[in-house]
Amino acid sequence: MIRVAKPGAQIVVLDADRETLIVDSKDRTVYRKLLHFFCDTGKSRWIGKQLPGLFLGAGLKHISVSADALTITDLTLADGVFKLREMAEQAQNAGAVTTSEAETWLQALKHADESGEFFAALTMFCLSGAK
Repeated sequence: MIRVAKPGAQIVVLDADRETLIVDSKDRTVYRKLLHFFCDTGKSRWIGKQLPGLFLGAGLKHISVSADALTITDLTLADGVFKLREMAEQAQNAGAVTTSEAETWLQALKHADESGEFFAALTMFCLSGAK
């Protein structure tokens, strides 16, 4: 984006830091295993926290950073956005969690959703800077 932008142009990026994914889970140990697996096995899942340095390194000026949390209280929607089931299955297939841990964790999320107690959130970062 910076290469093709005209001098003085405003560059704006919105992205998440997947390490800030919050899922209210009674089994914190399994959730931490899943989150660490998820963050450590994908590309650019820590990009949110890296954006300010990338903007500085690219020579942008007048950089501003804001953050907001995307919150979801519906398991179906959260699974579509955050890929919770997929995350559990991939972690299980890689041996990061057992089959029982993955299934029990997903079942607990389903129960939380059915009782209206499901909660998930992800921090989104918006950066702007001038070329």
